[in-house]
Amino acid sequence: MDEAHKELEENDSPFRICIYQEGDDIFIDIVTIDNLGKTDQVFKHDISHAQFENLVNHIKTGRGLILDADV
Repeated sequence: MDEAHKELEENDSPFRICIYQEGDDIFIDIVTIDNLGKTDQVFKHDISHAQFENLVNHIKTGRGLILDADV
């Protein structure tokens, strides 16, 4: 995951990977950042490792993200 995050930074992608722990649970989020480097929007929250690899592949190959959302 560190390698994917580093590659996003090197390619000036607005997407970033946020990994954090709450109690015994570990969460992975895909977010965008603003011009100040602050989280602008959470695109995908609490994703699995398999979902993570697929989403990063989409970002790295320039296909972007297609996300389902309930409004």
